[in-house]
Amino acid sequence: MGEDVKWFDPELGTPVVTISRTGLTFNAAAVGSLSNASRVQVGVKADEHSFIVKVAEGPQGSLPFYREDSTNKFVRISSKDLVRFLSSNLPEIDLDTTTKYLARAEVPGATLVVDVRQTVKSRSRKDGDRHRRGSRMS
Repeated sequence: MGEDVKWFDPELGTPVVTISRTGLTFNAAAVGSLSNASRVQVGVKADEHSFIVKVAEGPQGSLPFYREDSTNKFVRISSKDLVRFLSSNLPEIDLDTTTKYLARAEVPGATLVVDVRQTVKSRSRKDGDRHRRGSRMS
């Protein structure tokens, strides 16, 4: 098979980045896709409706990301300025809601691409409970 095949890794899962008014949250797969980097840089490709998160080579122009002593598998970057930067360059980002976006490792271990046209639909627990109750057989 050719080099263009991307294989699913069940250990890692699908990287997801959540954007809210106050910052970005990276799930465990997204953190792993960035090799648990201690600092990252964030840039925008407006013509591709995406933003890029890459492992920073130094502190210049970067944000703190993962701490090795953390027991949490998720990473949160709390920065209203970063969110404003993203939404000003990517107007499709709705800051009135918290939205999850699919991400992909462009360069495994080094670069994560988040396409803001690829949202992840979330069900509330209430909806999930109703669905489970409705599917029971009497």
